[in-house]
Amino acid sequence: MKSICLQQFIFSLLIGLLISCGHTTNVNDEIDTYDEWELGKNQPYNFKSVTSLPEGYNLDFVGYLSRHSSRYMTKPKEDVVLYNLFENAKLNNGLKKNGKHLFEEIKLLLKVQRDNYGTLSSNGEEEHKLLGQRMANLAPEFFNSNPKIKSTSTLISKTQDSRANFQEGISSKVNRPKFINITYDDYNDPILRAFKISPSYQSYIDSANWQIYIDEYQNTAQYKELRDQILDKLFTESYIKLLEDKKKKFYDMEHNLIIANKNDIVNNLFKCFKISHNLPEGFGPNLEIFTAEDSKILSHVDNIKSYYTKGPGFKNSDISYKHAITFLKYMHSNINSYIDGRSDYQGNFNFAHSTTVVPVLVLLNLDQYKEMEMEQWNESEMSKMATNLTWLVLEKEGEKFIQIRWNENPVQLPLKEINEHYLYSYEEYDAYISKILSVYGLKDSRSNYNDILLSL
Repeated sequence: MKSICLQQFIFSLLIGLLISCGHTTNVNDEIDTYDEWELGKNQPYNFKSVTSLPEGYNLDFVGYLSRHSSRYMTKPKEDVVLYNLFENAKLNNGLKKNGKHLFEEIKLLLKVQRDNYGTLSSNGEEEHKLLGQRMANLAPEFFNSNPKIKSTSTLISKTQDSRANFQEGISSKVNRPKFINITYDDYNDPILRAFKISPSYQSYIDSANWQIYIDEYQNTAQYKELRDQILDKLFTESYIKLLEDKKKKFYDMEHNLIIANKNDIVNNLFKCFKISHNLPEGFGPNLEIFTAEDSKILSHVDNIKSYYTKGPGFKNSDISYKHAITFLKYMHSNINSYIDGRSDYQGNFNFAHSTTVVPVLVLLNLDQYKEMEMEQWNESEMSKMATNLTWLVLEKEGEKFIQIRWNENPVQLPLKEINEHYLYSYEEYDAYISKILSVYGLKDSRSNYNDILLSL
């Protein structure tokens, strides 16, 4: 306890000392356009278009699952460790001119994030407000009918704030629906945080069996050449040798080893660079030491980890995404309860994390993502901030249909389409979900979701 308090005191003292630090010029004058960057799961939500509802169909029910929007770092970690690294390099005359400039930007990142760790940035607040506005504009008659909507989030504040911003966006365009907000307990959330509860998934994550592929990639000539070019701009040769000889190691506030080699430095610099793109332009630090092409090379590490931790994963294994079965069952039960007249909720909105959303997309095999090879997987597309799935139950002449959207546009199910709008018979969709549930010995009747996760 004393150690933790001391660490918190030291961090507060460090931030206090930085308040008087100035903001210097950028390290790299090359500025790339926003759309060219690949920033992994820190990619801001880049809205492109939204598809209108098919003509002649009435909206009956809306299901929604979204990751939280753009944010600051979850806690003091990479930024503080980099500060310690650069401070040590400075004391050992190990910083070049560009390194000294970058050190000032790292100090600024610490200042900007002070009291903001784990919260949404103003960019993030705007992302979900705009998503809510576009949702309202998609079906104004539906929302003006004052539907009753269950709206859940995890206990994490950024998901609750994303929910509030989404609701505010909807309410700014139509009459405010009857939102019934539910916030799950952090330690008992088998629907939105199944990845934290499933013992088999946690054991899989602890194994980190995919690390061999990351190590192989970081040993390629392309990666090593870029890494060495970046470090050569910042540090003296003698200081880099200290790292290579393992004479310098840097830990976070919980005493986890974060930087022990050259790859670790670049990885942590890139993490800080990525988070800076979640902040308003001109507000945060200028960490533009990477080009857009650099970001594509470095983010491939994110692609590998994402593919094996929340994507299709290893061949003949579903361990990376099968925990999503609890959410899929939950959503399907809610839709069927409304269709069968057992519930008066016409909507079910959920705000969670990328490790909630992406496995659902894979489990449903939307756009055949379950069959995707590692080389095709792009974390910047799959797990971007506020990435979202929408279930639209539509009615025409007494018959029910469903359309599923990923990031506001219809996606394909492995079913027979009704028309070019990726519209499917609800009866066929219901049978498809029942088939998925049966793989895990489940039915569409209510049961204990914790028990389901324990049995996977």
